[in-house]
Amino acid sequence: MDPELEKLLDAKLYRDKVEILYNMRHRLTEDMIRTICITHDIELNAQDVEAQYIELRDYMNTMKRYEGDRLR
Repeated sequence: MDPELEKLLDAKLYRDKVEILYNMRHRLTEDMIRTICITHDIELNAQDVEAQYIELRDYMNTMKRYEGDRLR
């Protein structure tokens, strides 16, 4: 398994997940995105890898916003 992917899956906070995802964006494969989606129980509608990345990034950014509210 890709070490960065493993790091993303092990991260507890969405702010960390978003940063790792951003760093991986140029080498993400459909299989990597599928693994992230399965472990986070996310269903994406996009077909190509770039659109899936954007949809996944937007989801994680939304979760990051809610995570910040809980920690205050």
